[in-house]
Amino acid sequence: MTDMRFPFGDEAACIDALLAGYRFRPMSNHRGQLFYQGRRTWKGQPVICRLGVGDLSHLPRSLYEEIWIGYYDAAEPDSMLDDETHANILACVKKAFLTDAP
Repeated sequence: MTDMRFPFGDEAACIDALLAGYRFRPMSNHRGQLFYQGRRTWKGQPVICRLGVGDLSHLPRSLYEEIWIGYYDAAEPDSMLDDETHANILACVKKAFLTDAP
């Protein structure tokens, strides 16, 4: 099977627009890590989600790269509840945003 990648133009801009639709915005923390952050419901409770590439060295630039998402307690934003990785941004959005993932 070949790796069929379709030309979407500026993929980082596509990702930014997609996540903005879910009220996620680009952020950085005191360690210089870059991610998108927004509020969601996860396992029935309100959480802060941080989403980015695995090492958080830059914002996602490709629709095809692996994405990490961390779920943080909304009352204690430094307390991570869980995290997971997804094959790409669309798989992440499908699982984390379109369902209340168990």
